Amino acid sequence: MYGSVDRVDLYAGAVLEDPVIRGLVGPTVACIIGPQFARTRDGDRFYFENPGVFTRAQLAEIRRSSLARIICDNSDSINMVPREAFRLGPVVPCSSIPQMDLSHWQER
Repeated sequence: MYGSVDRVDLYAGAVLEDPVIRGLVGPTVACIIGPQFARTRDGDRFYFENPGVFTRAQLAEIRRSSLARIICDNSDSINMVPREAFRLGPVVPCSSIPQMDLSHWQER
């Protein structure tokens, strides 16, 4: 259809590329969206990892949190969840999933 690999449309070529290691897209799309995500993150003054948004202790607690814990904390009748909420696997009791220590947000 294109006559030469040098004339392949960007979208068609990008869709056909093999994904990068540990990725869902090929190298061309990774080179396009990777820097864009970085610029979006770095330009967002409210992004949680930017300096001055949270203290080190608060960041450590945020990084301990998980979707599984959020599901446990915000559900009335769920007592068991997968440890990694987006993956299939054995379910564990909510009591075995670490909770955030909110005392790091208390004003002193």
